[in-house]
Amino acid sequence: MSGGAEANKSGLTWEAWVKTVAEKQGFSVLNYKFQEKYNIPIEQRRIIWTHVPYKTIFHNIKNPSKASTEYVVECGEQKVRIECKWQSTAGSVDEKYPFMYLNAVLTMEEETVVFALGGEYFESGKGKEVRDWLIKVCKSPPNWFSDKTLKNLEHRELIVLTPSTFAKWFRQKFPR
Repeated sequence: MSGGAEANKSGLTWEAWVKTVAEKQGFSVLNYKFQEKYNIPIEQRRIIWTHVPYKTIFHNIKNPSKASTEYVVECGEQKVRIECKWQSTAGSVDEKYPFMYLNAVLTMEEETVVFALGGEYFESGKGKEVRDWLIKVCKSPPNWFSDKTLKNLEHRELIVLTPSTFAKWFRQKFPR
């Protein structure tokens, strides 16, 4: 199996594990594109939506760029976006994480955004540096952000979780 195919398989396994954690907490897994046909009162919602679109930081250019997040958890009034990223080996992905962070800060609407990072890459060397950088900017945003952006971030929570911390966090955030 090629490196890209192996990485894709590992990423899908990581995403499936995240779904399993949600299902064990009593969540239904539903595809976002069909959300209009589900008529579930907000106060009764325990849904993990898959493939949820958002505009990227490039949305103001001639050819708008749209992306989708693996999951948005909806529990009553609460919504949490979950970006799943799996990286087993080094590669040219490091530059993607600042863009992922900026998308969360500038374009995603949810008050809580989780970066669920899995894979050996994030445990040591350059990958650990990337993970540590992301943790740092999530806790303390760069001072070059505008005052408006910094004010907006006061009411938001950006979290970095790993396979060893994700399930515990999810169970605490969304008890049965």
